[in-house]
Amino acid sequence: WVSAVKCGDLLFLSGLMALEGGRLIDEARIDDRQPFYGIPVKAELRSIIRQAEAICRAAGTSIRNAGRIQQFHTDLADLTAASEVWAETMDNAPLPLSAIEVAWLPVPGARVQVDLWVHVPGGEKS
Repeated sequence: WVSAVKCGDLLFLSGLMALEGGRLIDEARIDDRQPFYGIPVKAELRSIIRQAEAICRAAGTSIRNAGRIQQFHTDLADLTAASEVWAETMDNAPLPLSAIEVAWLPVPGARVQVDLWVHVPGGEKS
């Protein structure tokens, strides 16, 4: 499984999901006793952004250099909440975001999967 590939001055991150131990993170699971408590997509996206930032740092860049954000949602009603998380992360900069609704994701209960294209300053030399 490859989570990122660097090509020149671009870093391509794909298929990022909020997983730990091969399953959806606990913070993003809906509690049947409190099904309307919390916003699971925010927990998922924050986890994905943490992963992406770690990958970006290792490649010599930052998620703030994202030139394309593509999100796959099981329900586009989550887009507003997801956009709020991105706004926090990117200091309210305009987002190069495309959102697509899909019928399912490969992890049960998951609501979002993310692909990113990130600029790596000076990356064309490597």
